[in-house]
Amino acid sequence: MTELHADYAPAAPPAALPRAPLRLSCVVPAHNEEANLEAFVRALADAVAALTPEFEIIVVNDGSRDGTHEAALRLLDGLPLRYLALSRNFGKESALSAGIDHARGNAVLLIDADFQHPLSMLPQMHQLWQLGYDMVYGVIADRKGESGAKRMGTSLFYRLLNSGNRVKVPPHAGDFRWMDRRVAEALSALPEHHRFMKGLYAWVGFRTAALPFVPQTRAGGASSFNLRRLGSLALLGLTSFTTMPLRVWSVIGSVVALGGAGLRHMDHRGDAAVRRRPGRLADAGRRHHAVFRRAADVDRRAGGIHWPHLR
Repeated sequence: MTELHADYAPAAPPAALPRAPLRLSCVVPAHNEEANLEAFVRALADAVAALTPEFEIIVVNDGSRDGTHEAALRLLDGLPLRYLALSRNFGKESALSAGIDHARGNAVLLIDADFQHPLSMLPQMHQLWQLGYDMVYGVIADRKGESGAKRMGTSLFYRLLNSGNRVKVPPHAGDFRWMDRRVAEALSALPEHHRFMKGLYAWVGFRTAALPFVPQTRAGGASSFNLRRLGSLALLGLTSFTTMPLRVWSVIGSVVALGGAGLRHMDHRGDAAVRRRPGRLADAGRRHHAVFRRAADVDRRAGGIHWPHLR
């Protein structure tokens, strides 16, 4: 239990709910995790076995191009493991969704295969679930290991995402979470194909609790996330779970419309001025003609030059 995300999660349940004996489904998305998968799955199995003898580990191979597939096949002997191999790299959001859809336990754990999500937090997650929380999620409490640009971008992203929205997405909360069966079923029932999971976790509601953690050092290999993928995910989140883009384009459309109306008004005044100008020129010509006639009359009376064309 933590006050870290009090604005996004309700207070503790008034009383612990009776829970059936734990049957845990662990969903492990894997993309190019050959260096970590075997060691991680075995460590995960040991950690979960301390909580319940009834568990399954669902490894979802998200179109890996290294030896992740062969590593997963080696784990099938001797472990309660189920293996899903996607036909290509659909992205982590799709891999998580596939694992959730295939989970059979009364609780579901989402956890990465690179050892960055601490297995030592599982007993506390289990305890909060037993107390009546439907979803327990990890929140990154320290981002000092990230670049300044990424920290600034992350902060800006969550500000924009939660700006004016009724459903708030907890900042710095990732996919490391423990969910009750009801939450998993609610997520599976949503019709979205292009999924922003952080938003969907918040959208389905339920009683939640936040646990701060500091990501551990990646055991091996390199993260498949890069700036392009992160930018694409951020764009998906902003277009899926906020009206901010609609408001921005509404303002831009209004400015363009007002600008166009102003230009049309200026063009109308210009056309009117052009239409009035010939009349003013004709009046000026008549005035000058009259002046010349008077000057010619004076000259004639004085015996001066004759101006026959003015007669």
